[in-house]
Amino acid sequence: MPYPSFIFQAPVIKRHFIDAGAYTGDTVRLFLDKVPEADQYEIHCFEPDLRIVFDPQLIDRVHLYPSAVWVKDGTVDLFVGKPESSSVFGHKTTGHLSPTPITVPCIDFSRWLDQHIGVEEKVILKLDIEGAEYAVLNHLLKTGAIDAISQLYVDWHWNKIGIDCHEHEALVKKLLELGLVAKTMHHNIMEGY
Repeated sequence: MPYPSFIFQAPVIKRHFIDAGAYTGDTVRLFLDKVPEADQYEIHCFEPDLRIVFDPQLIDRVHLYPSAVWVKDGTVDLFVGKPESSSVFGHKTTGHLSPTPITVPCIDFSRWLDQHIGVEEKVILKLDIEGAEYAVLNHLLKTGAIDAISQLYVDWHWNKIGIDCHEHEALVKKLLELGLVAKTMHHNIMEGY
């Protein structure tokens, strides 16, 4: 009796590149240029500063959210400055921020990850959120949503918003203990691909 033939197809693991603090899409362009399998990634970009014009050549390639990545859903005060600088912290020492904030939508990033990312999916997260990285990363750790992150790139602003060096080091240590090397984000963000 012949055996029935089965074709086994391994499940495709969905991949995401999340750019929080997307600015004009400059990091997305770098990602698409440097990462050979970039076309296999779904790209999500968060940028709350509507003065910034996102690269029109990338619009059809990304999901663009005009919201701040934060620890709750709703709105948050955003202090804007020149040139095209902004932060949820009005006391940030760079960016020539206005003392008068504007109100922008914000999302609870832990909730967003839980709702949009599957358990076995790969996520590369880039955070350049002008000081909010401490609140957001601590919230991800507290809620367990940090487990969704495979690779993490961060532009740290501890010295620009008054975070104590020891508090910064403690957060980095927690991330390292989880196997997340919080790579410092500079222009070589995708180095190694």
